[in-house]
Amino acid sequence: MARVVVVHGIGHEWSGAALMGRDVVPALRDGVRHGSGLRLTDDDVACAFYGNVFFEEGTRNLGVPPWDEHDVEDGFEAELLTAWWEAAAGTDPAVTAPDEPGTRAIPGTGRLLSHRVRSALDACRGPGSSARTRTA
Repeated sequence: MARVVVVHGIGHEWSGAALMGRDVVPALRDGVRHGSGLRLTDDDVACAFYGNVFFEEGTRNLGVPPWDEHDVEDGFEAELLTAWWEAAAGTDPAVTAPDEPGTRAIPGTGRLLSHRVRSALDACRGPGSSARTRTA
């Protein structure tokens, strides 16, 4: 039986006990060890999750439709999403690139990034970085 039970607060309804535990349990174990010398084992800590009870199974959010690639608007929105997708595929081998067979890439985005998209990407990456432009 767990000695400590972690209960999430608001805003974690799409998480889960395992994901929450991955982030919280190591910090909790370190804090208790540093503060008291007590070493908690994996069995000493459990995460209670209840966020899923607020949503019907198979839904994404209250009142928000299940958007897909057909809801993306041409221009800035399509360019930015494609740039994020390409950046994710370039850094994570588990992410399929938008131009790979079988993907549902956003049509008409194979052009140089606009200044607005480049600025938005730079803002996400932080100071001292700049977005790379691409051509189709």
